[in-house]
Amino acid sequence: MLVWRAAANHRYANVFLQPVTDDIAPGYRSIVHRPMDLAAIKKNIETSLIRTTAEFQRDIMLMFQNAVMYNSLDHDVYHMALEMQRDVLEQIQQFLATQLIMETAESGISAKSLRGRESTRKQDSTDKDTVSMSSPAFLLSLFIIWVEDNVEEDPFLLRQPYRHGLHTA
Repeated sequence: MLVWRAAANHRYANVFLQPVTDDIAPGYRSIVHRPMDLAAIKKNIETSLIRTTAEFQRDIMLMFQNAVMYNSLDHDVYHMALEMQRDVLEQIQQFLATQLIMETAESGISAKSLRGRESTRKQDSTDKDTVSMSSPAFLLSLFIIWVEDNVEEDPFLLRQPYRHGLHTA
């Protein structure tokens, strides 16, 4: 809920707090086949339909991609969605990095994903061959792994957005 709360407090969150209706956005349901909003995400977290960070990220990305797909490039909501998406992804990355650091500090680190070897050991602060877990490269690699693991379950991850002239999230 920590990352959801950060998203709900974002300066553009009001656009994404409630479901989009056809009254606000004519034709929205004919373009967006799987609507998503922050209220639905919160409900799904509370009812355990969303149980992992990956599931949360999938739905939050869907919400932003719906807004980008429906709104035209020159519309404010299009740009709000991109900015908020960037900020929320940053929050998710920070959460994942913190979670990973805590897990590795408690139980050791699997070095296979970092250096291609199969070994589990405690992180050595003098080891010069390690990758910083807060570096952009490491965080990007986590995201790429997540996409590869989830693209079969959610083919929307790789779809190109459809640009539409109507306005709203």
